[in-house]
Amino acid sequence: MSHKRKNLLDELNKLAPSEAEKLINQYAKSKNKSVPKSLVITYAHDIEKHLDTVTVSCPYCQSTNIIKKGKIQHGLQRYQCKSCCKKFTKLTNTILEKSPWSWNVWTKVLYEMLHFSSIDLIMNTLINEHYVVELTTPHRKQ
Repeated sequence: MSHKRKNLLDELNKLAPSEAEKLINQYAKSKNKSVPKSLVITYAHDIEKHLDTVTVSCPYCQSTNIIKKGKIQHGLQRYQCKSCCKKFTKLTNTILEKSPWSWNVWTKVLYEMLHFSSIDLIMNTLINEHYVVELTTPHRKQ
């Protein structure tokens, strides 16, 4: 690895995950390319780091008698309950379970909502900062 590339990676690692994601997305957009799948996996690992502080219990029977059972797409840890035999992840039964959005996008939405931002402002932020597409506004009565 070249010295310049190593220095660049060192600097990138100093950024918060959301800032690194924004920088990478801006670069990809400027080159008219999509973000490589390997980076999506990296973001999933960031989610996993945040969730490591959460005690794992079965979302179906609440047992803590669980084992690791491989990883799902994007590298998220899968578990199996030894009591009820059901498989799950830390995102099972949450709004993030099947979301195509990254952890950073959801935290930005929650931050904006807690600060009473308008739906239009939240949508503009998602489109301009996180490159979320295909958003529609709710129909409003006039």
